[in-house]
Amino acid sequence: MALHCSRPVAVDPSSSWLVDETGKRWFYLADTAWELAHRLTPDEADFYLLARAKQRFNAIQTVILAEFDGLNTPNRQGDRPLLDNDPAWPNEPYFEHLDWLVERMNELGLVAVLLPTWGDKLPESPWGVGPQVFTPANALAFGRYLGNRYRNAAVIWMVGGDRPVKSDLQLNIWRKLATGLRETSDHLITFHPNGGQSSSQYVHEEPWLAFNTIQSGHHGWTYPLETKLTHDLALSPRKPVLNSEPCYEDHPVMADGWWPFGGWFDESDVRNAAYRSVFSGACGHTYGCHDVWQMYDPAVNPPINNARTPWQNAVSLPGANQMQHLRALIESDIGWLPIAPTISPACPATLRAISGRQVTYIAAEAIRTFIEPHLQKLGAMDEKKTARWFNPRTGEYQSADSNRSHVPDAMLDWVLEIT
Repeated sequence: MALHCSRPVAVDPSSSWLVDETGKRWFYLADTAWELAHRLTPDEADFYLLARAKQRFNAIQTVILAEFDGLNTPNRQGDRPLLDNDPAWPNEPYFEHLDWLVERMNELGLVAVLLPTWGDKLPESPWGVGPQVFTPANALAFGRYLGNRYRNAAVIWMVGGDRPVKSDLQLNIWRKLATGLRETSDHLITFHPNGGQSSSQYVHEEPWLAFNTIQSGHHGWTYPLETKLTHDLALSPRKPVLNSEPCYEDHPVMADGWWPFGGWFDESDVRNAAYRSVFSGACGHTYGCHDVWQMYDPAVNPPINNARTPWQNAVSLPGANQMQHLRALIESDIGWLPIAPTISPACPATLRAISGRQVTYIAAEAIRTFIEPHLQKLGAMDEKKTARWFNPRTGEYQSADSNRSHVPDAMLDWVLEIT
């Protein structure tokens, strides 16, 4: 029996959150599956989607015209997406498979967040396989086609394609694509920027942009995501914002270019990015796993950038299972009446005061270095207040002691809730 798929249809009056058909605030919790339509059979896709639904994700980010030779290498059913590589001429069998994917997502309570095309398909793209096939005219036609085909589905559109906007021509193509989507559907539209960037750099004032996204990316541990998110929330007109591509679990930590150094991002890294983003005011978050976005399978899909775990195993990595606890925390009674977050200059944690309750994510390094002065700033030493620790690995609570400077395990990250 199909599940009802709650989907965001608008932005709330504060321009901070997305809301569903009933006006209830909708917390965006997506997984990244860029190569889903291109590299999996229907049975494999069903296995993947069932896994993510059980982990309480409510959205899946995937791309229609895939990055890695997505135009000339057929999908697993043997179909290419376009006739003669012309976006004005979609290939019906390819889109019948996409129809099934979107319908199956919606049956499982997952919104399909669809990127119409990766950015290497645009002229003047700085890198990528391509080919570069888009013009303003066929981008408009492709947008109209997609908007009309999926007008009744639970969908969010995400243009942008993970590339910087290098010219007026490229910007015009994205505008035409978004215009075609808007003419034929009423779904929300956002924009996926390149690593280290924000959609606000290019399209913040576009009337079709419902919310901004940043990409904090995969280069080291020092990206100032709080600064980027709060910067975008302060722009006029105000629009919600989220981190649509943070560090991926099981991704090599990158230095110059795409050369790995310093090990691999793990569950603690993806938790850190998720909680810091949401506690900085983001309207949701996107999790990613390096093996899963590319659907790495040594039997059929060679590894990209040092992928090391077959996707069938990687779907169960700890960080993926732990994202549901963030959603549960935010969807509890603490999560829906935010005021402006406060960022501690001495600590990579962030603070949100909600309905008289203070909720703070404190990273392990911050606990070891700054725990007592940070708690004092929160008013944790006020004996009239009560406090408890939330475990972001399990979703369980435990009481704080009377002075609240003690944490259950200072080698781990925790959320402190003070009422």
